[in-house]
Formats: sequence, C-alpha cells, structure tokens
Amino acid sequence: MTLFLIFFLTIFLKVAILPRISSLLTVGKIELEINEKIAKKYKQQSYERHKILNERIEAEAYGILYNALVPEVFCKNLIRIGSVGDGGKWACNPVNMLNWPKCTIYSLGMNNDPSFEETFSTIFKE
Repeated sequence: MTLFLIFFLTIFLKVAILPRISSLLTVGKIELEINEKIAKKYKQQSYERHKILNERIEAEAYGILYNALVPEVFCKNLIRIGSVGDGGKWACNPVNMLNWPKCTIYSLGMNNDPSFEETFSTIFKE
C-alpha cells in the first residue's frame, strides 16, 4: 500500500497539482462563467494544497492527502470552504444559496477547526 501511495503521489505531483483557472473557463468549445470570488479562492488554495503535499506527505498521512486533493466532479463553481486541512468542506456553488429563501446547514465533525463555519458565514455577509 505504501509503495502504491508513493507511486500515485509521484505521478499526481507531476501531472496536476496546480489547477489552471483558464482550464476551468473552457470545457471543449463551451465557455463557462466562473464566479470571480470562487476562482480567486480556488487559485489561492491551489498553492496551499501544493505546499501541503510537498512538505507533509508521509506513508500514513492519508488525512492530509484526502484534504489536499481536488474532487473529480464537474461543478463550475466548486470550492473548498474553510481551511485546506481537516476543517474545510467541498461545496458546489455556495453563492447560489444567497437566492434561497431559507437554508439550514449542518456541519458535523469539525475537530476543533471552525474554519468552514467561519468562512461560510463570511461568504453570506458580503
């Protein structure tokens, strides 16, 4: 398992740790609109993810790997809210919730890291 993880990380680090915002704007020949705040935050976090993967990967550090990888799902406004570490959560287009008349959010398992809750509340205060 350890050998597989090292092999995976070697390939992954060479291929696509730093996502390019321009590749998010075009899929095939389709132009996509990406929320400017989400694109800026995504770019900022990409450098943090790269730093974490370069400095802190150990054979048993699966939690770090899990939190630093970007999900492979299509959401034009996918963003990690909160820290890149244990407290952050992935959300698809959270800004769209501003249009909802009512919304209840449950955040479970924060492990003494309230960064998701703090960041989420700032999104809705702006």
